[in-house]
Amino acid sequence: MQLRRTGGQSQYSIHLAGQFSGSDRLSRLIEQVVTQPHLNLTLDELASTAGMNARTLSRHFKQTLQETPAQFVERVRVDHARGLWADRMVPKQVAIYSGFGDLQRMRRAFQRRFGIGVSEYISVFG
Repeated sequence: MQLRRTGGQSQYSIHLAGQFSGSDRLSRLIEQVVTQPHLNLTLDELASTAGMNARTLSRHFKQTLQETPAQFVERVRVDHARGLWADRMVPKQVAIYSGFGDLQRMRRAFQRRFGIGVSEYISVFG
């Protein structure tokens, strides 16, 4: 099984992202974001956790994952929310447990990521 898609395609799973980082600090940070998306994950908090300044962290993310830390956190949270719907959790709880805090933030993230709202996503993908 391939751990990384070829041809510039997206990863199969965000959980593999840390394996391709050349930095242990970045790998640990990615693991923390993936396992605890509900935490307060501001750029300053992420940088502090990684032991870097915000600019250095942003540069490492762009080089390693081709996205900003904020984009990565949002992607992790969206994927986490999708998994919570499989457990039949109501959208308000999903928003809280996946780290969005409220439905409006989650709706905007789904619109950016998939081009459809949360209710449309749920009706199509259950």
